[in-house]
Amino acid sequence: MWGHLLDATVGYGYRPWLDMWLIALFLLGTLVFGTHDPTLVKPGEGPFRPFVYALDLLIPIGGLGQRTGWYWADSGTQWLA
Repeated sequence: MWGHLLDATVGYGYRPWLDMWLIALFLLGTLVFGTHDPTLVKPGEGPFRPFVYALDLLIPIGGLGQRTGWYWADSGTQWLA
């Protein structure tokens, strides 16, 4: 079972057509976050960029600084984030 899970999630490096789920999540996040207004956590943070925010949520290592600077009042958008 573990091998099948790894094939479905990590095997996209050998089979590039499997990374379509990542592209779909990125496009969905950019669309949803671009149509809703987030709330700023700290005054003086930079402008909100939905493209960078969606990418920041999908990158597991490091960060682009958008993830911690904004939060969502809408529960559906917060759940997606």
